[in-house]
Amino acid sequence: MKNSVICTGPYGVGKSEFSIQYALTQAPCYLADLDVLNPYFRPREIHGFLSEHGVTIIGNSTHNMTNLDLPGLSGDVGA
Repeated sequence: MKNSVICTGPYGVGKSEFSIQYALTQAPCYLADLDVLNPYFRPREIHGFLSEHGVTIIGNSTHNMTNLDLPGLSGDVGA
């Protein structure tokens, strides 16, 4: 990876929205969706839209993009 940006903070402050908008400006790129605690809004829920715009979502280790919230990190994050 050339550049990595990490967004952290308490829930409800806009990390996911910021991350999505930032990723769209940096496409093609990867966006790791690691929200496994209180996942109110997850970038992986709009993976189709993001994919069309050059953003590849890295989700949980089961590669289930919509309905599983497991604290399992995909090995793809290390790429």
